[in-house]
Amino acid sequence: MITAIATLFLAQPVLELQIKAQKATYRANQDIYIDVAAKNVSKKTFEVVPALDGCDTGRRGPSGRFYVRSGKKNWEPLSYKIGRCGNTNPLEAQNFLPVLPGQRAMLVQGPSWYPSSRFSQLGAPGQYEVKFIYDTTLPFESWIGGPLPADRMTQRMIDLQSHFASVPKGEFESNVIRITVLPEE
Repeated sequence: MITAIATLFLAQPVLELQIKAQKATYRANQDIYIDVAAKNVSKKTFEVVPALDGCDTGRRGPSGRFYVRSGKKNWEPLSYKIGRCGNTNPLEAQNFLPVLPGQRAMLVQGPSWYPSSRFSQLGAPGQYEVKFIYDTTLPFESWIGGPLPADRMTQRMIDLQSHFASVPKGEFESNVIRITVLPEE
């Protein structure tokens, strides 16, 4: 009985993701505007980091990636038609956003890195389902970005450790939205 209560207590959600497209229908090669909000559903304040450069490809933590499927196909991460730069901006203290109980923080707003023309899966007309997965379980070293010289990397980790500790750890999945892509006009 005690084990069941402890498991139930530990399984309580702390962060809820919600994605929302600004509209349901887009034209091929038109920017698709999707917002991702993280809501604190716990009783404690914590911090989140929005999807920064490299987060959307799993190259740095936290990982924040859109996944898409069409029809009955499996979910696939949105993939780029073109390559990406090998560097990422170093993580800063101001990248950590405090989220009070019951409040929201934006993880993604608008098109930032998400125009449909840059992704192979949304280039063709069709109906798509889209979700967002926010994974904060990556090792802290992968959050820092860079590359940075070893001494600066070490100092950055020391400076940001308390912020990192206040981020809820887990893999959080959003709701699913449906988007229709029509042929270009």
